[in-house]
Amino acid sequence: MSSQDHADTRGHISPASVAPSRAHLLAAFVMFLMCLMFAGFAPAYLFWVPLLPVLFAVWVLRERTTVDDDGIGARYLLRRSASVTWADFRSIRFARNGRGYAVRADGTRFRLPGVSFNSLVTLSEATHGRIPDPVTPGRAEAEGKVQVVNKDGYAVLMDKDEYEEYESCLLYTSPSPR
Repeated sequence: MSSQDHADTRGHISPASVAPSRAHLLAAFVMFLMCLMFAGFAPAYLFWVPLLPVLFAVWVLRERTTVDDDGIGARYLLRRSASVTWADFRSIRFARNGRGYAVRADGTRFRLPGVSFNSLVTLSEATHGRIPDPVTPGRAEAEGKVQVVNKDGYAVLMDKDEYEEYESCLLYTSPSPR
């Protein structure tokens, strides 16, 4: 079922936004202090270096992704904002580097600032399910299970009964010490 099927059946969406973490501002402040020390060695040539952390702080404060009744919008620092209506929205995709992208019905996409796989929970709650939440069911399924890592490096989730059976098999098959 696509998001177009849900367009009229969902309730009012309270506006919500996802932005880069404000903890980045602390990093920008530390970078600014370091750049001041660096620029102090040759201020005539390096006066511009402390502007880089300031630009980074402005980026943190400016860029964001918003969801509301109209659709999804993305606000950027150095380029024009982008948006998609719910009728034209197809999905959210993630690149290998972890960046989230909104995909339109025609296949075009645009980057969603601050959106990561873990922020899908927030977006799902804010959109009343128009953006599906794959994280919460997986967490609920993994709750109460034990992760066993094999010698090959493969991890397997087992419930407590399966784990006890697994351990008992290991006791009988492990080589005896000499």
